Amino acid sequence: SLRAAAARSDEDNRLVQGRKSPTRLKQSRIAHRVGVLNKARRGNTTLDSAEAFYNHDTLYASTEANEGKALSTVRLMNREWSGQFRVLHHTQTRPSDAPEQQSGDRYTENLTKRAVTKIFESGAYVAACHGGFTTFLTLTFTPEQRNAIFSKDTTLGKEVSRFLDGAKKMYQRGWQDIGRDEQPFELDGIEKPFHYMWVAECPANDDGEPNPHVHLLMNWNVERNYFEAWANRIESLWGNGFAHLEHINQPKAAGSYLIKAVGYAAKGENADQGLIRGNRYNIARCSRAPAWDCVASFEASNMAAIIKELGYKLEQWRKPLTRRLKRIEKQKDQAIAAKAIAKKAKKPKEHLKKLSALI
Repeated sequence: SLRAAAARSDEDNRLVQGRKSPTRLKQSRIAHRVGVLNKARRGNTTLDSAEAFYNHDTLYASTEANEGKALSTVRLMNREWSGQFRVLHHTQTRPSDAPEQQSGDRYTENLTKRAVTKIFESGAYVAACHGGFTTFLTLTFTPEQRNAIFSKDTTLGKEVSRFLDGAKKMYQRGWQDIGRDEQPFELDGIEKPFHYMWVAECPANDDGEPNPHVHLLMNWNVERNYFEAWANRIESLWGNGFAHLEHINQPKAAGSYLIKAVGYAAKGENADQGLIRGNRYNIARCSRAPAWDCVASFEASNMAAIIKELGYKLEQWRKPLTRRLKRIEKQKDQAIAAKAIAKKAKKPKEHLKKLSALI
């Protein structure tokens, strides 16, 4: 029958073949549990052999217990740009368990751990593949602009997006002005991607009033002679208040500038970052760390058996190496003893040198 064929197929596909008698399976499971309990009562919770624990019943008990539950998989992930691997346990959410969709304005009080991870990863990616961020920019707001934000006429995210649109055009098209030596100059546009990421915060100032401002990283810099003119042009593009530029001395560690600026590095999620409507941070598309690639995927219920088989293979690979190391250690001890005897017997130096070389 189809049911019998399916049962045979399941049995053939198992990594570890078990006994086929259901009565023996049940008896074995009960005996195993009784043995563990008896050892625990005697104060010995260490099993004599890993084989006694990693048997067929233990490895596949979760498969039967999890029937009808959400699909759970284990994935081996890789990202080439950083040379990293990770193992990810993923549970597929049922449609009936999905959270309700959010509506209306979105407010946040601080950076989440996920946001901080994305900022650090993007900073590492830009550092590894694009030379890192070179400029740290702090954008502030005039009292008029603060009132516009608090009255919901605009948001921090909208104002930063408007500024970045103008900055990107200036970055790509080039610009001209008068340098520190009071001579006119013209800088060509830059063809490389415009990397940036920013974080907003709104802590209370000394008077207890909310003080919104934005911290922004860019991979854009100019020579010292043009820096003052460049800073004035950036501030005019912003148009909402002051724009303070700083050159980053260590571009490859720039991601930590943002985290430290909002106090997350010192206080974590308890940092007083203030209530913000709309986007709290953003990262340029070209600056986002590429996603992890899935190398292999396994059903989570089979992972215990997979790990067991790999452990067994590792043990078999290690045994001859362990035996060889023991032989070498024994020979070394014998050579040390022989050298000590040779010294007492005042053997020739050539003989002592040979023993030293052997050791």
